[in-house]
Amino acid sequence: SATGMRLATIQLDPLGLHDPTGVTVEPVSGNLFVADQGEKRIYRLSPQGNLFGSFSTTAAGCLYPGALAWKNNEGLIIVGDAHALRVYLFNPAGNLIRSHSLQQTPLDLEWDSSEELLWLVPEGRDRVYGYEFEDDHGETELKEEETEHYQDMAPLLKDLPMQALARKGNSGYLLFGPHGLMIETDHNWQAQQARELGL
Repeated sequence: SATGMRLATIQLDPLGLHDPTGVTVEPVSGNLFVADQGEKRIYRLSPQGNLFGSFSTTAAGCLYPGALAWKNNEGLIIVGDAHALRVYLFNPAGNLIRSHSLQQTPLDLEWDSSEELLWLVPEGRDRVYGYEFEDDHGETELKEEETEHYQDMAPLLKDLPMQALARKGNSGYLLFGPHGLMIETDHNWQAQQARELGL
């Protein structure tokens, strides 16, 4: 939860997931999509953790599915591939809609529907990147629009690489760092508080 409280635990091994690398939630149904890099598949789970579907990403060229985000205005799953430096957009049935190249290695992705931006946590960088899907003569392109430096959020984040990101409703963001560190920011990316999660 936004307060750092563990709400539920789902055992993935019995479902055949052995190398989970990313997760996102479909807000309306509460269904979970989980990427498994070892199986090269995206799995769909109910909020209770019951498996009811999966699809392979290999035919689309996504051999290392990792970070996931749910693009709710189109109902698409955004899949990051750190090896290919690309994001792939699939519908829930597993059909590839389109893909885009990246300049950074995506550790995590988060779709911000209020700003219409895809936020990316890159590997080994001191900032997060915001990308916009733009229509260019009928072709959708992914263009970098914003960057937010960790040091500008809070001085303590200057040399601390973040690893994951989540949207906190419409009020801000949650950044996750090493050793269970969670940073809560407002919608302007200003740090409000930090806490250590007991994971």
